[in-house]
Amino acid sequence: MTAHMSGETTVTLPFRASLVAMAAGLLVSGCAVVSGITKSYCPEGFDCVVIQAPLDHLDLDESRTIDVAFAVRPADGPRIGVLVTAVGGPGGSGLESADYEPLTMDPDILDGFDLVYFDQRGLWTFPEPACPHADTAFGEDYLDLPTDDPGRWEQLAILNVEYNQACVAEAGDTHVLSFLGTEQVARDLELFRDLQGYETLTI
Repeated sequence: MTAHMSGETTVTLPFRASLVAMAAGLLVSGCAVVSGITKSYCPEGFDCVVIQAPLDHLDLDESRTIDVAFAVRPADGPRIGVLVTAVGGPGGSGLESADYEPLTMDPDILDGFDLVYFDQRGLWTFPEPACPHADTAFGEDYLDLPTDDPGRWEQLAILNVEYNQACVAEAGDTHVLSFLGTEQVARDLELFRDLQGYETLTI
């Protein structure tokens, strides 16, 4: 992979084509085909596809897969690049944000770039909300943090650790959690890039 991230950093990652379950370049208009993802949705004006990515890109013997949904809006004119939006949170749906974000973009971007949005791996894996009690406790504790205390950020870091532990315990089936990190997501993007035949992605 050679992906330009934030217009500054170039990242090179290995690619494992042997575990790809989708044919190169396949896009499904309407995004009606979803396997293992509980939510099927494709924003208007986009073509969508669900790819089966290795659950663990770093394990060459891994045979399990996880589904990742992508939406692509082709450039209105001659394409000069591919602009990928990675929705934060974490837990936000990229496909849902594709409904409104392009409306705020400069027409030159829409004219020259394919727009790509995706639901990061793990989204829709757990029921919503996955850990309501932990969510409530974190929200209450966060509101109690003093705004003018120099140690606020240290206290927030502790709250985050406690929340993560409580949410994992409450969610139950958490075998996939260790495979939902940034490095795995970056390799999902590389897998998509290769399947679509894009030379680079701008994130």
